[in-house]
Order: sequence, then structure tokens, then C-alpha cells
Amino acid sequence: TVLCDGGTLVLQVPLGALSFTWNTGSTASQITVSSTGDYWCEAVFPQNNANQIQNGDFTQGATAFSSDYVPGTGGTYGLLSTEGQYATATDPGLTHNMFNSFGDHTTGTGNMLVVNGASVPGQNIWCQTVNVQPGTSYAFSAWLASVVVSSPAQLVFSVNGQIIGAPLLASATVGQWLPFYSLWNSGVNTSATLCIVNQNTATSGNDFALDDITFNALCAASDTVHVEVLPPAPSVSITGSGLCPGSTAVLAAMLDPAGWPLNDVVYVWDTQATGPELVITAPGTYSVSATGQCLSAQEQIVVGLDTCGATVQMPNVFSPERRRTERHLWPDRGRSARRVHHGHPQPVGPARVPRGQHQRAVERAVEGQFRPGRDLLLRYPVRGTAERWLLGTAERGGLFDASGSSSVRSHFRISSFPHPTG
Repeated sequence: TVLCDGGTLVLQVPLGALSFTWNTGSTASQITVSSTGDYWCEAVFPQNNANQIQNGDFTQGATAFSSDYVPGTGGTYGLLSTEGQYATATDPGLTHNMFNSFGDHTTGTGNMLVVNGASVPGQNIWCQTVNVQPGTSYAFSAWLASVVVSSPAQLVFSVNGQIIGAPLLASATVGQWLPFYSLWNSGVNTSATLCIVNQNTATSGNDFALDDITFNALCAASDTVHVEVLPPAPSVSITGSGLCPGSTAVLAAMLDPAGWPLNDVVYVWDTQATGPELVITAPGTYSVSATGQCLSAQEQIVVGLDTCGATVQMPNVFSPERRRTERHLWPDRGRSARRVHHGHPQPVGPARVPRGQHQRAVERAVEGQFRPGRDLLLRYPVRGTAERWLLGTAERGGLFDASGSSSVRSHFRISSFPHPTG
């Protein structure tokens, strides 16, 4: 389970667990976690469809159990006018005109066992004998509700005459069904006499209802959850080169810092394009959003037209395309020029070229606008000799200002070398 930085996660014991243990030491039915780690819980549940009790929901009336109490005999207040009597009914008010009306626990319309408690302690309200498996743990449970406000019932479970678990204390709120259970291990026993015993000796009040009595074998289950807390969410940044006239540029979005552990990041540009890269053809403001689990970041960039400049590079030595061994050694920054013709060195200098003349000549030749792949004819005058011409091809596009006020340059590739002209 992934948890966002600063977030919390509530882990809940499944419904129906009778007891449970967290590895954190908590005894609550749920815990709240906010740190990376493994969290586990061991819980005990009644086995499904393993209830040993017959007629525990009293749908068959007052059958399949024994009691120290007697069925209601009637009287001034109704069927249960006398203490120490019981009856099954869909509404306690039907058995005594001082009892409150409410539905059973099972369906709200079914039967329950309604009891007018006696003042004699230790009497069995309900008993049933069941078969059990030796060496097996069982949960003995029931639902209890008060039918009058005064002196709520105090009941206990007993197995084979031995009281088990804590007392069952009915709510002072009339009609509020509360669950109670106790655990018992069969040991060497193969049968168990189960009883619900009254411990309240009050003569006034002490009137209650029972429903959904169960006696289930138990099973234990455990589960572990690994929680991974993510680092703080990164921002998003945009990088990209300048936009040359008539060309395209690529903008790239990336998370900052890098290393975000999730791979569900979705990039959406304001142009509706998706993905971390965007190809643009015009200047303007571009924005991108990066979203994913625990992530939401936005960024924008302003793109203008670049001068797309680069220093003009004139090679010192080059070979004519498909020609003989004629080579020309061109001066660089005022150094002497020499020419090798037909493989035989012939000095043509030391023809001194003033510093800067080389660049100025090229500037005059390529003034204006050019694009990648356009042929350029460059004129290079050498003092005391004929002019030299270079035929090249621009490798990058751009604008060239021959006034000397701009330093914009472009790389070009030499494709041929015409003969010198006079």
C-alpha cells in the first residue's frame, strides 16, 4: 500500500472478529499508521456455519432449551406478570404492559426470548447441551437488551457448571441490543452443557430479552499489510533549446528531483499534447502538468526566437571533391598562407592576411538569411593573390548581419573548391 507523504492510513480489524492482536501493541479495532513498515493483525473468528446451538434465534418458539424459570402464566400485567417467567414474542410489549416495544435482533420482526427476572441469584435462564470436539476452542455468545429502564440485567455464561468470562451487563437504554461472548476450550470434553445465568437479585426491573445465542468453534487468521510512505512530491521543470526561424525545437518536461518511485506519471501540455516532450514551431508560452498518484505539479516556459548563431568555422586544410591532390592551406588569424599544387609545394607568400580580414570576407559573402542545406559561395581575398572561392553548405539556419554589429555565425560544410579566379 502506497501512502502519500504526510498522509495517514486506517487499518481495520474485519467485522466478526472476537479477539485480535496488532503488532503495534494496540488493542483497538483499528489503528492509524503514517510510517513505512509492515503491519499485521491476528484475529479469532467463529467458524462459518458451525453454530452448535439449536433454535438460538427462537424462530421455533420456546423449544430446544431448559430453564430454571417457567413459561409465562399470565396475570394483571400480561403473560409475564410474575417474576421468574419467560416467553417468546416478536415484541416485549406483547408480554407485559409495562415492557417497552421493539423488534428482535435477528430481523427486527422475528422472535426473541423475553424474561421477567427473579430476585433469586444463580438461576439458569437458558440451558442447552451440545456435542464438542476435544481440544477445540469455542465462542459462546448472545445478544442482550433491556425491556425496562430500571435495574438492567446482569447475566453470566456457564459451561458444565463453571462460570466463564465477564458478566453480561444489559444497557440501560431500552431496546439497545448488545453482543456478549466468552471463549472456552473443550479440553478432553466431548459434550458441553451451556447456560445463561441471572446474577441480578433486584425485584424491580431486571427484565430483559435474549436473542441469537451461538456456540461456534473458532479459527484464527492473520494478515500483513506493507505500507510504503512516498517522499515529498517533486516539482516539474521544462528544458529546451532556442527556436530558430523556420525550424522546430523540442521542449522536455522532467520531474525535479529525479528518482520518483512511481511510473504512473502523465504529462499533459497546454496544447493538449501528452508525453514528456513537445515539438514546437512558434515562439510563445508553453505549460505542462505532471500528475499521478500523490503527484500534481505544473510549470511553464517562455520560448522566443533564437539568433541561432554559431562562429563560422573555416577549415585550415581541405581537399577538393573528386579532384587531384591540389590542396590549399588557408590562413587562420593572420598566419602565412601556402599552397600545394599537384602534390608539389609552391610558396605563394608569405602572403600575410591582416587579422580579421578572414572573417570580414566571409561575412560579406553570406550576408542575409540562410537555412540548413542551402549552398553558400564564400569569397576569400588573399593579399597579393587572386581571390579564392569556397562552395559550402550551411549546416544550421539563421540570420547573418554583415554590418559587423552582430556576431551571429553559422557552421558550414565544404562541398567543392572551384579554381581561383583572377
